[in-house]
Amino acid sequence: MKFLNYLIWLLFPKRCACCNNIVKRNENLCEDCNKNIERITKLCIKCGCDKKHCCCGRFTYHFRGLVSPFNFGDVSSKGIYILKFGGSTENADFFAESMAKTVIENYSNIKFNYILSVPLHPLNKFKRGYNQSEILARKISKILGVPYVNYLKKIKRTKPQHKSNFKDRFSNIKDAYVCKNFKANNVLLVDDIKTTGATLDECARQIMFAGANNVYCVTALSNYKKQGLKNKE
Repeated sequence: MKFLNYLIWLLFPKRCACCNNIVKRNENLCEDCNKNIERITKLCIKCGCDKKHCCCGRFTYHFRGLVSPFNFGDVSSKGIYILKFGGSTENADFFAESMAKTVIENYSNIKFNYILSVPLHPLNKFKRGYNQSEILARKISKILGVPYVNYLKKIKRTKPQHKSNFKDRFSNIKDAYVCKNFKANNVLLVDDIKTTGATLDECARQIMFAGANNVYCVTALSNYKKQGLKNKE
């Protein structure tokens, strides 16, 4: 069995989740990426930022909490880029496992009824071939043992949020989503990156309008730099 596993690794080597270099079978990151990835060490569970970048005083959201395992940086952003645009989803395991661990650590007293993901417009999903947030959500669902449901839909095509300025991010996304009516006390909403939180906020608004009492969010990365926030240390 060990020889067979080794042979499989030789033919299909495991690659670093962030730089795509070959790594050992029991590793997710290469030595450099593991050393330099920007982990969030003191998390604010309301806005999902490291406490030194907390933006709670700047925004009011519909969701009750937001957690992320990593800050947006040179290493982590490459990993999400590979997942999002590289046509390869193998590194989703690493990010999903990290996100699930963050959920367990920070939402330990919350019993989730369902997991949802931020959807792509059908045309965008067709062009890409998949929705990276859905892939992450389904993997997190298996880890946490919470059912994933595809109740949230995007009905309006919007320009990419990363190309929008700070103010336009909120107006651009308004009424772009709808959610099937359902009953739930607590819902976990999954996305890849949180910047201003505009997309998550609008999705949470629609989910609560559809019948959920509380929405909590988890993203792989928190991009405080795009918000113009400064390090408080």
